[in-house]
Amino acid sequence: MDYACRNMKRASLLFAFAFILSACGGAASAPSAAPSSAPPASAAAKPASAPASAPAASAKPAASAPASANAAAKPDASASAAPAASGLTKVTYGALSFSLSDAGIILAQEKGWFKDQGIDLDLQPFDSGARMVPPLGANQLDAGGGAPSAGLNSAVARDVKVLIVADKGKNAPGRSFTAMIVRKDLVDSGKVKTAADFKGMKIALTSTAIPHEMSLAAILKSGGLTLKDVDALPLAFPDQVKALANKSIDASVTTEPFIQDILAKDVGVVFKRMDEFIPNQQTAVVMFSPKFASNTDLATRWMVAYVKGVRMFNDAFTKKIPAARDEAVDLLVKRTDLKDKAGYDKAVMPGIDPDGKLNVDDLKAQQDFYIAQGEQKDRIDVEKTVDASLTEAAVKTLGGPYK
Repeated sequence: MDYACRNMKRASLLFAFAFILSACGGAASAPSAAPSSAPPASAAAKPASAPASAPAASAKPAASAPASANAAAKPDASASAAPAASGLTKVTYGALSFSLSDAGIILAQEKGWFKDQGIDLDLQPFDSGARMVPPLGANQLDAGGGAPSAGLNSAVARDVKVLIVADKGKNAPGRSFTAMIVRKDLVDSGKVKTAADFKGMKIALTSTAIPHEMSLAAILKSGGLTLKDVDALPLAFPDQVKALANKSIDASVTTEPFIQDILAKDVGVVFKRMDEFIPNQQTAVVMFSPKFASNTDLATRWMVAYVKGVRMFNDAFTKKIPAARDEAVDLLVKRTDLKDKAGYDKAVMPGIDPDGKLNVDDLKAQQDFYIAQGEQKDRIDVEKTVDASLTEAAVKTLGGPYK
């Protein structure tokens, strides 16, 4: 079995091992995925989902992420949906380093819409979305945002009742915030012209068994290749920028705003945007614990704040209302790694449904891919993992669908 295949199976086994240990009160330490020449930036490289470097409970990102899976996946259970000193209800939310698909959370928090709903949103740092699944399933974490994954599906198959409740980011046509980046020197030299040229190359992903791996497979297929033809390496988004610069990888599948950082540093070029291969791919979702979701009043109030945030995002970047855009950019500059306001004219914004609607058909297609790859054993009823009732209730509270 070649190295790439072993690498992907190892990532799936590591997640399963971490999940089993967390159920017993502990978890496996996160593997060090970055090449020695590209040490992790402010957080561990992700073994099974979205970026590293997570924000703290304040509006500013934390200096570092948890040192181990146990630290990342075991928030204080007593803090979950508990009364806060302010009189607000504390709701814990698992957060990764903020990408542009987190705009709904950022804008709602910065505008005070969670507080308006009586909620003190307590951001808990995680190094991957997959590591949120055990504490969500154990009701130790109320909510979280990350990539859907084979790990989540496998946990659901073991009767871990984590619910997918809202859209957090899609590669909508013309709004693909995910792209395949190739090292600039490889393009300039003519070594990479088509997808067929990736054979044998080192390509970074934040993890296997997530939508980005499915995207990579689609690009390779266009060149007559499969995942077995490349060396897929797990590497956090911030570290991919460094690894392209020091030439320890050849290409990566990454997202905004990290794409803009790569382009600004002139170390990579966009090879393809992912909407060309899998339009409307559901790359990021909001997840709720079963206990939090069952508290329909509190969960609906949370969703009202969130939907207001994603509607502001759509006012700013879909309708392009000048006042909304100016304010949204000011707030996003505070909380994401894209600090240059001019960068928001260049970055491709994600598609985030203004009513929080999910692409369930794509979640089903992702499951088919994971099973075909051997990354998921048992098929689940995807529709039973999706609860649209809370977004529907929030939309009703806000006076109806977005217009």
